[in-house]
This record gives sequence, structure tokens and C-alpha cells, in this order.
Amino acid sequence: MYEDKTLWAIIGPLATDNFIAQQDKSDREGSDVVIETAAGTQMSLSEFYEMKRRYMHRHLIDIAHTTPRDIDDVYASLNRMLEPPSGRVAETPEQYITDSTTRSTGNWGKILRNAFIAEGGTPGSYNPEAVLKVANRVHEALRKRYMGAGADHGD
Repeated sequence: MYEDKTLWAIIGPLATDNFIAQQDKSDREGSDVVIETAAGTQMSLSEFYEMKRRYMHRHLIDIAHTTPRDIDDVYASLNRMLEPPSGRVAETPEQYITDSTTRSTGNWGKILRNAFIAEGGTPGSYNPEAVLKVANRVHEALRKRYMGAGADHGD
């Protein structure tokens, strides 16, 4: 496995302190984080998933019932979320959940952080009122998406 640098980058082990540091960085930066692989390469999540997609094409193609489209469907969906071809990304919970042009795009962690700030919160502070306001916005967006706008559903 060590001889295959791409496989090593994809599934090779990280030192515990490196793994924890990257998790902490991901908590702060969400899907915008630049990762470092076990091979020492640094890349965006989108680049990482593209590397995995190409690797899967080279090595899974001979496995029964695995088609190139099966592989592409998984990774195209991930990359569309991270780097949509339109260049448009959601910036609010409502856009992320209900807007047909930006649904499931953007950095969900930053979207929630920015919504928390917009509702009066300060990152790192205890503000249950701001959290409740954001949770209610998410709830209303989900209601709109799955139950229709303005519908009274007995609650």
C-alpha cells in the first residue's frame, strides 16, 4: 500500500496529533478546510474527492456490478455540493434547504455560524436565544421544503 501514493493519500494513517489538529481546523472552517493526507499532500475536500473518484475508476472498474456511472454519481454529488458548477452557493439556512438553485451547496458550518451571528450570537458565547432562533429558521425551511409553503399541518 505504501508504494501506491494515491492509495496512501486516501486511506493512509495520520499521526494522532495531525488528525486532531485537522478535526479542530475542520470544526472552524467547515467544508472550506484544506486537508493534509497521509502522503503529505494538501488539498481542498473537492480535490480530495476528485482524487478518490479517479482512483475508484482505475481500481473498481473490474468489480462486478460497479459501473463508471455508479462511481461518478457518488463523487459528482459530493463535488456539486462543495463546488457547484454554477458558482452559486447557499449563504443562509433557507437557501441551503429550500432554494432549488443553491440547495445543499455551500459550507453548512459557516452558514450556521453566520445565522447564529445574524440572530445576535457571538461565536464561542453562550446564547440559547440565538440558537433557538437559528433552529426555528431551519425548522421553518424544512417545513417549507417538505410540507409546502404556508401549509397548516396541525401543529
